[in-house]
Amino acid sequence: MTAAVKRLEQAERRRASLQTLAYLLVAGMAMLFASLTAAYLVRRHGADWERVRLSPAVWVNAGVLAAAGAALEWGKRRGAGSRRRWIGASLGLAVVFLAGQAGAWRELAAAGVSPQTHPHAAFFAVFAAVHAAHVAAGAVALACALPHPRPLALGLCAVWWHAAAAAWAWSAVLLSWF
Repeated sequence: MTAAVKRLEQAERRRASLQTLAYLLVAGMAMLFASLTAAYLVRRHGADWERVRLSPAVWVNAGVLAAAGAALEWGKRRGAGSRRRWIGASLGLAVVFLAGQAGAWRELAAAGVSPQTHPHAAFFAVFAAVHAAHVAAGAVALACALPHPRPLALGLCAVWWHAAAAAWAWSAVLLSWF
C-alpha cells in the first residue's frame, strides 16, 4: 500500500469519526430537549400554571437563527475568500440571536414576569439558557473554523447549527402554543 493511499484512508477514518461525534452530540442535544419537553408537558397541568405571553422577539430570534444557518450553508458552497465572509455573517447573526434572547428576557422582566413567580417563565428561562449555551458552542466552533474554513469543519458545524435552530424552533412552538 502506498503512502498516499494510507493518508487517504486515515483522512477518511478521521472524517467518519468526526461525523459520528457530531451526530452523537446532536443526539445528546435532542435527548436534552426531549427531556425538557416532557417535563414541561407534565408541569403545565399544575394548579399554579399560568401561561405567560412571550415576546414576539422569540419568533424574530428564530428567523435570525435560520438566517445564520442559511449564511453558513451559503458559505460552505463558496470559495475560501467568500466563505469567510459568510461564516462571519453567520457568527454575527449568532450574536444578534443571543442579544435578542436577552431582549426578550428584559421585556418579560419589565412586565413583572420572573421565573420565581411563573412556572411558564421558569421553563422559558431553562429552554432559553440551554439553547443559548448550544448556540454559543456552535459559535465557538465556527470561530475556530473561520481562519481556515475547510469543507469538513464547516459541514460538521452546519450539522450542529441546524440542530440548534431546529431545537429553538421546537422550543418556540412549545412555549408559545402549548
